[in-house]
Amino acid sequence: SWWTLGIALPLPQQQQQNPPPPPPSPPGMTYLPFQLHAIQRLVQSPRLLLADEMGLGKTISVIGALHTLQQQPQSQKLQRVLILCPKSVMPSWKQDLETWLLLSSSEEDDDDDPPWTIEMATASKGLPFQDEEEDLDSSSHHHHLRRVVLLMNYDIVAKFRNTLEAQGAWDVIVCDEAHYL
Repeated sequence: SWWTLGIALPLPQQQQQNPPPPPPSPPGMTYLPFQLHAIQRLVQSPRLLLADEMGLGKTISVIGALHTLQQQPQSQKLQRVLILCPKSVMPSWKQDLETWLLLSSSEEDDDDDPPWTIEMATASKGLPFQDEEEDLDSSSHHHHLRRVVLLMNYDIVAKFRNTLEAQGAWDVIVCDEAHYL
């Protein structure tokens, strides 16, 4: 099966002894050990069902995994992340992203590592980039000018399916509360 229950599976012994350095976190904040374990599992598996109990910081673990993936070689750096979730948790996702996602992954602003923007799609306003002449397609010259995390609720995905598909592939897709799929 391609679904893996991340937290229930132990890491191979060698990886437990030599864990990678923790992903960057905001000043004064750190990841808890079980979040670091979840981050490691998320990064190792291209498809993973993270099934921790409520309140253990799955959102924070996902953001930590994004940071870890962002530290990959330039050719593999993330540009576009799509987060699908119920409408009721979109404000929480936005708040956690604003708190934990280091909007600029380096102290200096440079063209090779542009800051993240957090966008929200709504039924009434549509996709934030829907009316732009230049899209966020990774094949366009525009993709290196910004990195985007798009929050979208499950209720409107079908409405914007064609536009999302026309934008090209997403680097990461997160499905929060996956039982909505």
